[in-house]
Amino acid sequence: MNPIGLPICRQCRAYFKLLGKNKYALYVVVVIMLLCMCNQASRFVLVATNVQMANEIHFGERECRSLSKTQEIDVCKQDSTLCDEERTNAVCGWYYTGTGYEYQLLAGPLFNIIFSFTSVPVGLILEKNKSNRKNVIAISAVLWSFMVILGGLATQYWHIAVTRLAIAFFEAPFTAFAISLLSSYFNQELRALALSIFTAGLHFGFSLAFIMKIIVVDIGWRSTYVVAGLPGIALAFITYITVKEPSKQLAQGPTLPSRTTVKCVDQSLLPAPLFNPLFVTIILAAAARCAGGRTYSYNINNYIQHYYPGYPTELYLSWLPACMGIISSIVGGVWADRRAIGEHGYIGRITVLIIGLVSS
Repeated sequence: MNPIGLPICRQCRAYFKLLGKNKYALYVVVVIMLLCMCNQASRFVLVATNVQMANEIHFGERECRSLSKTQEIDVCKQDSTLCDEERTNAVCGWYYTGTGYEYQLLAGPLFNIIFSFTSVPVGLILEKNKSNRKNVIAISAVLWSFMVILGGLATQYWHIAVTRLAIAFFEAPFTAFAISLLSSYFNQELRALALSIFTAGLHFGFSLAFIMKIIVVDIGWRSTYVVAGLPGIALAFITYITVKEPSKQLAQGPTLPSRTTVKCVDQSLLPAPLFNPLFVTIILAAAARCAGGRTYSYNINNYIQHYYPGYPTELYLSWLPACMGIISSIVGGVWADRRAIGEHGYIGRITVLIIGLVSS
């Protein structure tokens, strides 16, 4: 038996019943989740296009390869001087692998530094001005999607670098305002579940990068950038037109049956959160988790292609991260809500968070 005295299957029915009572709130979650998916796809389109882009624009690491695909032994790899510009032959040529420090700059610092240092001040400014959250989300989505499309016009490395910086800047307000908006639609009993549906977009977006890898072969990397950017613009208009800024009545959100008791947040967490040891610990844990996740996400394709050339990573990574990520997100969200009920309070949520961080 669980803390509220109901079998697990009855809890699931209670969840669906509650969500069914507020279909519009569920609609908002789905729309924001799809925007989150576009948000991630705009970041990871780089993974799908880096090799083709590097060979056209010429950046990053390169190696001398035979231009003939019929040779069993590539003699060009054994003697890179065969690719020197002074030589005029049609046997060997430089092949850019899409790796190297220039790629890592695009994947890491050029995006994450501007994103990290922009999100907090931008969020504070918009909050102080009492900005309409759904309008901020919609405008941000239009701007970052436009910059993705603009990236498809790049002819030099610095063009790509500038668009990456711009994408990071315009994506910065999205997560904070999306979470704030969803938190107004769902109170504590269902909030973790709602946010887990939202974060499922992260896994969908990463998987889309490998679907786009298939698209690159057919339409080229430039058109792939357009394909990656257009859905975000369409969803931005849907958000602006159909999503409402919650009223005080909506902000109450659906609740679980009266037998449910939720422990209030410890008041010691509220003042000066930046100086609270628990808050700081969570931030450091999140930073470590993101560092590992970003390193894996941007380099797994390069790693496999380096050690297992020609292996079709898209056959598996186009669906595995989405399926497993969604399952873990939903299970974690429901579990966190359950742990928060009764005497566990926020400690129950933190327990789930710690288990997730350690297992990942």
